[in-house]
Amino acid sequence: MFGKIKGEEMILNDLGKIIEAEWLNIPGNYLNIELDEFIIMPNHLHGIVIINDVINIIGAIHGDDSRFVGAIHELPLQSGLARRKMLIPKIIGFFKMNSAKQINHNLNRTGTSVWQRNYYDHIIRNEQSLNRIRQYIYNNPGNWPLDPENPNNKIK
Repeated sequence: MFGKIKGEEMILNDLGKIIEAEWLNIPGNYLNIELDEFIIMPNHLHGIVIINDVINIIGAIHGDDSRFVGAIHELPLQSGLARRKMLIPKIIGFFKMNSAKQINHNLNRTGTSVWQRNYYDHIIRNEQSLNRIRQYIYNNPGNWPLDPENPNNKIK
């Protein structure tokens, strides 16, 4: 749906480029969010979302002749895990909704599902795990022939 694997490289089609643009748009919509390694595959994607734990953010909002400067207080550190649990579903929901809307518009259709209902998430707790997952993502196109998500995989 999003392109094809050629050799060990993913070649995005127009729908894949929509997915890429919407994925890269995530940090612009959420404070303290960074994207790390990601790969869009023919029918799914893998990506790392980094949530930076910042307690206070000082921001300035400019508009017309008014100016606002203030502090935005987030949940205390003890509630950081609860905040992460709320934030990831919002981010993924926002991404899936906007990418599906763009894809359906591109295909001249409405209300058709693009994504499965759920997703798999995992909290990365250390540098070693982060590096292992980055490598998995990087190598994913080369592993596509054996991937259970590959409809042409005969080894399932």
